[in-house]
Amino acid sequence: MIKKIIPMLLLLPISVFGAENQGIESANYETSIDFSNSKYRDAYALSAVANLPIDKKFAANLMARYSDSNGKSFSGGRGFDSTSSSLFAMLFIRDQTTGKAGAALAYTKSEHDYPASLSSFKNQETKGYSIYGQFYLDNLTLFAARAYSENNNDFSRYTSNAGLAIYLPANTGISLAGLRANQETDYSLAITHQPSFLNNNAGVTFSYIRDSDNSDFDSISLSFSYYFGTRASLIDRDRKYR
Repeated sequence: MIKKIIPMLLLLPISVFGAENQGIESANYETSIDFSNSKYRDAYALSAVANLPIDKKFAANLMARYSDSNGKSFSGGRGFDSTSSSLFAMLFIRDQTTGKAGAALAYTKSEHDYPASLSSFKNQETKGYSIYGQFYLDNLTLFAARAYSENNNDFSRYTSNAGLAIYLPANTGISLAGLRANQETDYSLAITHQPSFLNNNAGVTFSYIRDSDNSDFDSISLSFSYYFGTRASLIDRDRKYR
């Protein structure tokens, strides 16, 4: 999959610079709440996003996110509680008929309820950098990304992901992806729907993450989003307003 996507991403900037379409049609905002569950913990997260046009081709996404995780008891132990606050900034260039390419910065500050033996890891600050691209083919989007992160405990890693999203009738989308990190690969499935009775002002997403190394780390999540400033179909929202 990655070998097929990379050549298209290399051609994307050439296509975009020759286009007149806007990176984002108009400024818009969204907020969401997520609930997730796994064998070791339950968690919720709150996020707010601003999608901002810069000029006809460039645009930016700014996001703030807070999450709270509660460890659960299981045979052999208990998961740890944690909280985290994150900031993300993404700058990209796009042609609305071809795709987009961009770079992102991320900062996360987290606190973990670890035992005394792990006290040096209780408070962590993580910085991340990534590049990513999307290629549009009718109702299909191919995407890929490469990221690097490091924290104040001298831990660093590279991650790569690639996948596809397909848009179905009735404002429904299905996304399949693979994430490669530390010689392990996780797989994800996400289904997003914008209910018609909410007039394209809101969406709901169900997702499942499969840990190929240890199924005990599999997780499911449910997310509710509300959109401000736009009423657009799901495919238009992803390709014109985000």
